[in-house]
Amino acid sequence: LTPPSSHHHTSTKLNVSRVETEKNVHPGIIILIIAGILAALGFIAARQGWLGGPGEAPSEQTTAPADTTDEEASGNDTLPLPDEQQQSDTSATQDTTTTVAPPEEQPQSSANQLDELRLSVRVVGDSAWIQVFTDGESYKNTLPPGSRRTFEAQDSINVHVGNNSAVQFTLNGERIRSLSGSSIAMFKVDNTGTVDQWTLSKWQNVFANRID
Repeated sequence: LTPPSSHHHTSTKLNVSRVETEKNVHPGIIILIIAGILAALGFIAARQGWLGGPGEAPSEQTTAPADTTDEEASGNDTLPLPDEQQQSDTSATQDTTTTVAPPEEQPQSSANQLDELRLSVRVVGDSAWIQVFTDGESYKNTLPPGSRRTFEAQDSINVHVGNNSAVQFTLNGERIRSLSGSSIAMFKVDNTGTVDQWTLSKWQNVFANRID
């Protein structure tokens, strides 16, 4: 019968075409699967460092010691060695313990002071008016010709004489010849025996309340 053979022939063609189709499709799919697996393995191997040669250390392990070395090197630059630190501590201690010698004491003026001031007054001409202050004590009088008088003090003697040319002054046995002026003269003798001649205005300012 024609219809069955025709159906069988058609079925045979379909089977042959299915087989050919399966032969053409299956190898490509397998290759893609294999390629995907290899790519995944290669990615994992690269991440884990499995692809390095024998004896080669992973990249992360090789860079880590370099960082540590840099930190140690920088630490050596900043931290002083024990000897250097000890020297710096010693120098700091020396700086803090350095003492300054006290200035030499200046000689006191008391070394030149006289134990006593002794002023002798002698009138050799006409009478002379005189006023003397000795350590706060006051004497005022008019001395006649040829008279003598002695004044003693520990600190100072101040003299005001009205007729200077008629009077001779002797301090501790030595004649005073440095006075100027033939009439009125004022001077001070300090505790070192120095004679300082004053002006009338200075005398009045110093003894304003003590001049009668």
